[in-house]
Amino acid sequence: MRKATDVDETSPELLTILQAHEKDLGFPRVAQTVLSPCQALNLTESVAWELGTLLRARFIKEKVPAGHSAAIQIRAFPEGHPKHASILFATTVGSVPPGIGSLVAGKANVVKWSGTSTYLTRTRFKSAGIDLGEFGLTSPDYFMHGGVIVVSGMPSQAEDHQLQVDTLVEYLPSLQKA
Repeated sequence: MRKATDVDETSPELLTILQAHEKDLGFPRVAQTVLSPCQALNLTESVAWELGTLLRARFIKEKVPAGHSAAIQIRAFPEGHPKHASILFATTVGSVPPGIGSLVAGKANVVKWSGTSTYLTRTRFKSAGIDLGEFGLTSPDYFMHGGVIVVSGMPSQAEDHQLQVDTLVEYLPSLQKA
């Protein structure tokens, strides 16, 4: 599986890579109903804890030595109640900046609105020359960086995204064994 970090953010290939991530990792494509990656995983508190713990451990191993910090959060949107997310896992690593909670919430809002990861939504919008504000979705309530499984704080959105993808690739086979 190609990595988002393999190409420049301005490359047309990035859109194809991100679409493949969502398809290959089982992320749903939904037009009217908002389904998050968490719903595709049949997310329970136990799954969120396991996945969040893996994300945190991978971040500490790969990114902390370079001096990076991050906020990691996993939310679930109960069916029929997309406005009422449950935070099932949340942690910070290192010195995260003030206001990181608003950024994380803004990312989750974009996923609720679009039904796809915010990095994919952002890449689609940029390639079409569209600004999120044209839809009345402005910051700080909406940020197109990350997703409902949110990692925020690395030097690039591609690195935030790729940490999630690598962890999901490692974790998803364990769900099939259960």
